[in-house]
Amino acid sequence: MSGPILVGRGLIKRFGGLVAVNGVDIDVDEGQIYGLIGPNGAGKTTLFRLLSGVYAPTAGTFELRGRKIAGLSPHAVCRLGLVTTHQIVRPFADMTVHRNVLVGALFGRLGLRGAAAEAEVDRVLELTQLSAHRATFARSLTLARRKRLEVARALATAPDVLLLDEVAAGLNPTEGAQMVDLIRKIRDSGITIVMVEHVMKAIMSLSDRIMVMDLGRKIALGTADEVARDPAVVKAYLGERAIA
Repeated sequence: MSGPILVGRGLIKRFGGLVAVNGVDIDVDEGQIYGLIGPNGAGKTTLFRLLSGVYAPTAGTFELRGRKIAGLSPHAVCRLGLVTTHQIVRPFADMTVHRNVLVGALFGRLGLRGAAAEAEVDRVLELTQLSAHRATFARSLTLARRKRLEVARALATAPDVLLLDEVAAGLNPTEGAQMVDLIRKIRDSGITIVMVEHVMKAIMSLSDRIMVMDLGRKIALGTADEVARDPAVVKAYLGERAIA
């Protein structure tokens, strides 16, 4: 693995009197899968929205390949090589699978056109196992296929860093295993991944490093084994009695 591709320092996001993200540092190495976990309300999704440009930080900064991107709009961040999927999938319901992915190729970082855009759509559909459904309208897909379509559209933008927000949530064990396999293939293709996930089996098996958040703060960072044994993590998930 190379050095950090995504670096954040002192990230804070306030909503009135609520501090949703409180002084978080993050260092994501190029080529790794970086997991982000924590109890409900820990600040994980807010941190994702800071990184992707949905929210501007109240304080702090972050960089992608050494370029400051804090405060840029989502489409500007996407054009620089960082894109996110949505926890609640948001396909263009009245467009086909092919057209949904084509949007990513046309308006992503490379701004592909014509045959080049179509070739990229074909590649992404093959990777995400959606080729057989290219003419299907997105509204007709199962949840598992809509999740893969969300990933496919993001991949078509040609990201260096892909933020995955609970892509395994709601899937059955077979579908979940297929999603885990897809995430590994994406990482092996050279894309760095940061993922929020409540399906512990998935994130623990995939992640090179895991950050644990609670009440807006980073409380632990390490391998899956290290964070699973950390008393602060056990306390955050299970309470004081679990430590005793």
